[in-house]
Amino acid sequence: MGMNTEKRISRARMTRSLRQICKKVAELKICEADIKAGLGEVHHIFQAQSLWVAGSYARGAVTCGDLDLVLTVKAIKSAIPMPRTVARCVYGRFPDVNLFLGDPGNNTSGISFPEAKLLWSSESPDWEKAIASIVVDPRAGRFERKYDVLPLRINQTSCDFPDFEEILEMLEAKILESEWIPIDSLIVRKELWTEDAREFLERTLTFSGEKTRRLMPFVVEGLVPHNKTDTWDICFPDRNRFKIGGSLVSVGRPEVNVRKLDSLEHSSLAIAPHITRKGPNGIWLISRGPEHPISKEFRGCHGYALWYSGGHYLMSHEIGISDITSVNIFSHEADAINYIKEMFDENEASDLSIVRIDAQDILSLIASVDAVEIHNSDDYARFTVTRSGVDFDQQDERGSMAATPGVIVSHLRQ
Repeated sequence: MGMNTEKRISRARMTRSLRQICKKVAELKICEADIKAGLGEVHHIFQAQSLWVAGSYARGAVTCGDLDLVLTVKAIKSAIPMPRTVARCVYGRFPDVNLFLGDPGNNTSGISFPEAKLLWSSESPDWEKAIASIVVDPRAGRFERKYDVLPLRINQTSCDFPDFEEILEMLEAKILESEWIPIDSLIVRKELWTEDAREFLERTLTFSGEKTRRLMPFVVEGLVPHNKTDTWDICFPDRNRFKIGGSLVSVGRPEVNVRKLDSLEHSSLAIAPHITRKGPNGIWLISRGPEHPISKEFRGCHGYALWYSGGHYLMSHEIGISDITSVNIFSHEADAINYIKEMFDENEASDLSIVRIDAQDILSLIASVDAVEIHNSDDYARFTVTRSGVDFDQQDERGSMAATPGVIVSHLRQ
């Protein structure tokens, strides 16, 4: 887990942005926004009542990581929109500016800002005087928070402060583990990728925006070593999410929903914000730690799988009304040997080897497919992992069960 290494910005530059924002807020009387809701739109009318600056700037720091603003808003019609919508309506787009709604003691960041300075309100409209009154203090710096050890800044994601605090607590308790892959450590070598990896990148580039197109070659390069099934999928209709092996990949300004790891459908999260001048730029891999409930349930489990000479586990592509992927896992090596003898001729078998897999590999394999078949002596059971797997088996009238940790472990240990 790498520590956040953001680039700092001069106070003079932040002051220029702050003056422009204050001017717009002071001149604005009423804000209106039409926001899609279901099949229609909701018309919002709201009014800014007071504006504070917080964080490093309010403490007088000569450089700042970003500019933290707190805005009190009064709803006139409908509820107050989300902070990003309010920011866009009130003052437009400014890089490196965070807007929180509420007041310094109670706002959408989830934390209080005791250092906040009032810049503007209807009772105190002289924002220029308020900015000038903030004393510059060369000793002031960034307020250190315990989650600064995490590799990304909060505003690179769609998380709030409490979300990062929870993730850090889970990391410290070994419920989660994480790895940081810096962009500048990656050299994109498409010639070494599989054909499926290259085709996946080409497909993503056809519908992605410029920032995602710049990022995706690094995402593929960074995850190639982790994708031992050579499966690459786009999570339509959300074009900022992908499934690479057992990893759920989120790009852009991604969510970091660690609750996704409570399901066998994902073995890790790959969080990759768009590349920016400020950074940090890289891929944050989050996976289950040894104290995660699923890890504890699988502790001590092992099995066997078939490894293809092409450099990945042998997968099956099943074709029906829809296409799905599945994998075979064997409780005993003898089961794998018998399976090869029954299913492959001599030439095909020469491309296969039997590998012993531990609990982590088993979970990664399961998360890479739509269905898994567990073989034990002369019997086998089929389990569906994804919604696609369930639909496929129902259409094909196959007898299968939902993949849950308890039933998978029970069959592996028979």
